[in-house]
Amino acid sequence: MRKTRQLFVIPAILLSTLLAYAVRCEPSPVARSGNEFALALYEQLAGAESGKNLFFSPTSVSTALAMAYGGAKGTTATEMRKALRFELDGAQLHAAMGKLARSLSANAEGYELALANALWGQKGYPFLETFLELNRKYYGARLEELDFQTAGEEARVTINRWVEQQTNDRIQNLLAPGSVTPATRLVLTNAIYFKGRWKVQFDPEQTRTETFHLTSAGEVKVPLMRLRDQRFPYLRETDFQALELPYAGERISMLILLPGEESSLKRLESSLSVARLDEWIERLTSRKLDDVVIPRFTAKTQYELTTPLAKLGMSIAFSRGADFSGMARGEELFISDVVHKAFVAINEEGTEAAAATAVGIRATSFTPPERFRADRPFVYLIRDRESGAILFMGRVVDPS
Repeated sequence: MRKTRQLFVIPAILLSTLLAYAVRCEPSPVARSGNEFALALYEQLAGAESGKNLFFSPTSVSTALAMAYGGAKGTTATEMRKALRFELDGAQLHAAMGKLARSLSANAEGYELALANALWGQKGYPFLETFLELNRKYYGARLEELDFQTAGEEARVTINRWVEQQTNDRIQNLLAPGSVTPATRLVLTNAIYFKGRWKVQFDPEQTRTETFHLTSAGEVKVPLMRLRDQRFPYLRETDFQALELPYAGERISMLILLPGEESSLKRLESSLSVARLDEWIERLTSRKLDDVVIPRFTAKTQYELTTPLAKLGMSIAFSRGADFSGMARGEELFISDVVHKAFVAINEEGTEAAAATAVGIRATSFTPPERFRADRPFVYLIRDRESGAILFMGRVVDPS
């Protein structure tokens, strides 16, 4: 049996440079800070989910928490800003995040991409108009009043139904039974949905069930899709390869990063930084590849993010010492939970991905052709090439 090969991958912000159709731009401040947060949260999840597939939407998580951040004060706000890696603050931050969301939704040419936000508040609760206006103005999130105190289950079902509608039914039961209690005062939700066809589609007749080598000593048989003699943005280094696969419309793309046989997933995950990624991204060039092979797979994930976020530095927000006095008068409020669910399906035609987050508030020169064969674990992301923002991010350890 061949020796199992481990992964060295570089999840990155994709920016093709010498390819004619590429969009060349520096990530916006809000996208750059969002990508810093994406890598930080990935590190936390990778450590907690060792040996497992990962997939999440940093855009969804940071947006939902930014909505809550609009009501944070004092040390609570300071910790949230640092943990979420916000470079901007105040109205500048919220305006930039709102602008990015509108740009993503408005320019969906050749693909579907939608983001939606909502506030679900206790009926009659004295939320501050400044907080409500901030969320209406910048996030398009209007307050929907529900009765958490006497009809919590009905409220939970209503919120879950909204999430399902916004994600084409891909994210279901975001809020589990019992997650809404009489002490719930506000639930902030974000939903993101993407569906895109590859610019160059895989031929289903070329898909074969072949071996995928696991990070551990083992292998599985999975369907591997294949493209031959195609030109893509590409980078080869001593210990990894990077490949960009654009979707129709060319604004959104997937970046796959594949290790050399002597490298490891653990080695990469302990050394990631946005600065290093930017350097590699600048060197992506259009290359003809003799063979491109990636697995066909579907993944569903679910995370409770209070612990990872606390480890990133925003612990006070989850304690009874939290200061969300910018939300409402009267009771002291704190974040009781941050729930995130995500879905991705990658096949010969393209990719469908969705995610939702709920924040609960309680009281290119010629060179020989190359091959790219992703038959071992890899990290991948779906990103907006115009702003540089990472929309979804994950890893494939076992596509079976």
